[in-house]
Amino acid sequence: MAETNGSILIPGGCGGLGYALLNHYRNTKHHCIVLDQNEESLKNLRTEFNEFEFIRCDLTDEKKLQTTFDEIFGKFKIIAVVNVVGWIHSQPLVKLNGADFISHSLSEWQKVLELNLTAPFLTTKLAAVQFLKRKTKAVIINVSSISAQGNPGQIAYSAAKAGLESFTSVAAKELGPLGIRCACIAPGFFDTPSTQAALSETQLNKIKSATPLRRLGAPEDFAMAVQWILENGFFNGKTLPLDGGYRL
Repeated sequence: MAETNGSILIPGGCGGLGYALLNHYRNTKHHCIVLDQNEESLKNLRTEFNEFEFIRCDLTDEKKLQTTFDEIFGKFKIIAVVNVVGWIHSQPLVKLNGADFISHSLSEWQKVLELNLTAPFLTTKLAAVQFLKRKTKAVIINVSSISAQGNPGQIAYSAAKAGLESFTSVAAKELGPLGIRCACIAPGFFDTPSTQAALSETQLNKIKSATPLRRLGAPEDFAMAVQWILENGFFNGKTLPLDGGYRL
């Protein structure tokens, strides 16, 4: 990255991957600012990482997000945005329930796309404007998923993550000539609270067995991938698979 000293903005940073970044960047030259809507989680993180900033914000509310970005970029020198905002949701297109067929609910579809695609869209575009105003050479990293390849039982989540990868590719082509790199990371199955909540122990064991490295991803593996993208000034517009060799 052209800029080496400054703050990293982490929208949705109260989850397991956000926690990994906070752990990685504490006691380093990089300051972190977390945006999230979960006040209880923000409060807990403030206690543990009192050297960083934690701000409550609805990442799907464009007006409030705009105001928050104006304040943050006016106060801190932001050099990167790492969008870890998202929501893992499993629901098939159609399933048989007794004699009836139940289809995927529209409300859940919309919620999945809002949190996994619309929120990163808003934070990316608002950050890009701020970077351009300040002539900052910056990096925007969006977090996709192995499910972007198409994971049965996660039709909305897979569609949202596939859309995020395509969106990131276009953003990179448009913003690259202006000095802003955009890239994606597509984690496989990581040892985070969200993964543990979404999958049973039997499912997790099957995934470990099917992964050539025979384990789930460690949070630090993700943080190191983020740091590699930040440091590699020629990585742009692509998705970095981080799945331990696992294939859907």
